[in-house]
Amino acid sequence: MVKKTYSKLRDDFLLNKFTNFAIAISIGHISHTIFDEC
Repeated sequence: MVKKTYSKLRDDFLLNKFTNFAIAISIGHISHTIFDEC
């Protein structure tokens, strides 16, 4: 039971890390595009 919860927490953590990384890339890409427009 505890092990299952731990692996779920770990999966959620990795997913969050990946999501944050993807969001950061999107924001960087968007701001890069905006700067190119100016």
